Amino acid sequence: MSRTIRVLVVDDSRYMRFVLSDLFNSQPDIEVVGTAQDGLEALQLIEQTNPDVISLDIEMPRMDGLTMLEKLMAERPTPVVMFSSYTQEGSRFTLKALELGAVDFVPKPLGRLALTLAHVKKELIEKVRTAAAVDHRKLKNRVVRQVVSKNARPGKKKDWLKEAGNELKKIVVIGSSTGGPSALATLFTEIPADLPAGFIVVQHMPAGFTKSLAERLDSLSPMRVKEAEEKDRLRPGLVLVAPGDYHLQVGRLGVIHLFWGPRVCGVRPAADITMESVARVYKEKAIAIVLTGMGVDGTRGASAIKEAGGSTIAEHESSCIVYGMPAALVEAGKADQVLPIQAIARALIQELED
Repeated sequence: MSRTIRVLVVDDSRYMRFVLSDLFNSQPDIEVVGTAQDGLEALQLIEQTNPDVISLDIEMPRMDGLTMLEKLMAERPTPVVMFSSYTQEGSRFTLKALELGAVDFVPKPLGRLALTLAHVKKELIEKVRTAAAVDHRKLKNRVVRQVVSKNARPGKKKDWLKEAGNELKKIVVIGSSTGGPSALATLFTEIPADLPAGFIVVQHMPAGFTKSLAERLDSLSPMRVKEAEEKDRLRPGLVLVAPGDYHLQVGRLGVIHLFWGPRVCGVRPAADITMESVARVYKEKAIAIVLTGMGVDGTRGASAIKEAGGSTIAEHESSCIVYGMPAALVEAGKADQVLPIQAIARALIQELED
């Protein structure tokens, strides 16, 4: 018999606490062990209820969700799924919560949908189940504490892009999902801007959130990071983030094409789509990196890159929040290297300088 997942619901709305409790308790493997109206009450209840997962709102009286999250990760790391209207439309609060250690987020529906949660019921339950499986010891270690590089200043980025030209030695495609934003922040803080490579990031996020992700990575990285647009071109020192709800393909001369198509591996954008297009165009110049996340997206695409003569890297289980996507690549026998996130930047630099 599987273990029951103990959930603490934290929300300033009494009605929402009731609806969420009813939703979670309707599942045979989930039990609500307590509810709190703000972060202060939640921190006190955690000691009494010992939850496996916390469903956390952001805007609350006395102590908001972000303040509580920071204290929680410092004192008693526990998997958290953010559930708040403040995570709508690419809000900077979403990225902040993920950097502080939240495992994932679900935007709280507005209007009539909020009365039943029907629109997000399946997603919320799945993410709570995923969070429950996360190793608590990894949560504290993954809180993003990057020091922004002095080379990340906008002026320096523009100067480099002007000097870089269009010669690309390699094209690097990165696929990530749960735990990806903090892994990407760690990676791009360490990669210098003067590498002869163009980068594409395919992070599983809904429309609106990928722009905030790109802006946050841009503030941390020496490279220029932006959300991809139709007809953008790959360039050295430039990172393009696939926009939420659109697949991204690369055509001749590194021109970007965005399209709305069927979900692949249950997601859109899908790393498989992007990696397969890069394999066709760039062949042995392509590098696929598969980071933390649930599912198998990236295995088919990275395999195509390997078969075309390119190389592949899977994130090691030791640094993954969810060892699903990288594990699938390793189990398929298509990972050339398996490295913790802290070592991937060094491996890339070495390959590009050889």
